Amino acid sequence: MKVLLVGEFSSLHKYLKEGLCELGIETILAANGDGWKQIGGNDTILFKDSHEGIKRYYDLYLDAYQKSKKFRGYDVVQLIKPSPYSKIVNNAIIRELAKKNKCMALVAAGEDAALVDSYNSGKFDYYIFDFDKSTLEKYSEKNVKGKKAVNLEKKLINYMDIIIPSVYEYTLGYENTKKLAEVIPFPINTNDIDYHENKLENKVVFFHGLNRELAKGTPFIRKALEKLQQAYPHEVEVIIEGHMPFDKYLEVMDRANVVIDQCCSYGYGINACIAMAQGKVVMTGKRKETLDALNLNDAPMFHAQPDVEQLFRQMQYIVEHRSSIPQWGYESRKYVENVHDHVKIAQRYVDAWKSTGKI
Repeated sequence: MKVLLVGEFSSLHKYLKEGLCELGIETILAANGDGWKQIGGNDTILFKDSHEGIKRYYDLYLDAYQKSKKFRGYDVVQLIKPSPYSKIVNNAIIRELAKKNKCMALVAAGEDAALVDSYNSGKFDYYIFDFDKSTLEKYSEKNVKGKKAVNLEKKLINYMDIIIPSVYEYTLGYENTKKLAEVIPFPINTNDIDYHENKLENKVVFFHGLNRELAKGTPFIRKALEKLQQAYPHEVEVIIEGHMPFDKYLEVMDRANVVIDQCCSYGYGINACIAMAQGKVVMTGKRKETLDALNLNDAPMFHAQPDVEQLFRQMQYIVEHRSSIPQWGYESRKYVENVHDHVKIAQRYVDAWKSTGKI
């Protein structure tokens, strides 16, 4: 089997490629590192992104199209989101990929028109779009630009043979298509993530990484942490940093006992998985819907939602029971090894691709 992974989202394709390679499957990752995160592991780039002004348009359009002509003869081509390219050339490139390769797959990750549609239908009690309106505006059918973006993504779905949701929320976004598969958890290569016992020093160190602050619920998290510091001035240290390359992010996170991932989503992301693999205690989304989608009864993380008092109570519980932090950290690592092992997850992707009958 020969697989091409197109695009990147917080190391999902990087770890998936590593799992596929361990299964003996020839895999190429074509990506640009997920922007400022500078995630490595790609074999080639989708387009040059080294210029500014008029030359950058050449990179985004002509260079992207020229490079895509080499992507042919694969058993599987998988996109990380509906629009890995500039919208002007995206659908033209995807259409050509569908013609020249056997199976087209889409991993539903990041925000897209289908997710916005499910949100607008009132299917969430709360969600990131309550607080960060930028994606709603991008896909608003009240303006020409937004309507065009929605129509382009709907057309793109016609080229897909299977849609694989990365989290529960996308099962709602694509529930009306027969191409929808079951949720496959994020792949994590724990061989590359050092586990250390989560030992306490003088204080319990809480860390929240800054990235898309409204979407992650940073305003709620900041207020809860401020309240925690006032209540426990001698027991707690708070680190709030972000917008840094992925390697630097991991370095900063290494100091923490507790990592606060996000609070506006129903589930958790790859950064939460990485923190858990390191042995951290993690606060993030842990709604029942997410656990059900993963066929789990529970998970060793603390649920976080966009409510300052709820967040503070969870933080307070952790501080008051800090002697349990080493054990919670150990359970975090074991959870990732059992649920997110990159080789097991890679096999689930292979099984999903084969279910299309195209390979």
